[in-house]
Amino acid sequence: VSTQSTGDELTSIEFEMSDIRRKMTHLESLHADHLRNAFDDDREKENEIEITTKQITRGFHKCQSAIKLIGQKARNCSTQQQRMATNIMSSLASTLQDESSDFKKLQSRLFKQIKRTGGKRTDVRGGR
Repeated sequence: VSTQSTGDELTSIEFEMSDIRRKMTHLESLHADHLRNAFDDDREKENEIEITTKQITRGFHKCQSAIKLIGQKARNCSTQQQRMATNIMSSLASTLQDESSDFKKLQSRLFKQIKRTGGKRTDVRGGR
């Protein structure tokens, strides 16, 4: 694994994970706004929620692919470079798994809030 190649992949993954975290915060805000204004027919807000959710999911897929690419590039490298790539992949996969778990928890919490309110206005910001 060339240092430059691995560095590029790491930068890409770190950027994507940062973007995922930012979008998760935005998604939570969108849901809170949507629930507070539940009587409004806000299709635009619903579309933005759907788009943001899909972007987050795509971000996870991009990270997963980039992690796999590090391993693929390491196949024809020295044992030491392969070991380094394996360690990098393990660390990144663990971080990605934590982020994915946080996303699932967020979705579950938001779904429960929607179900609990039954479409009634409420303030969900303190609902953690």
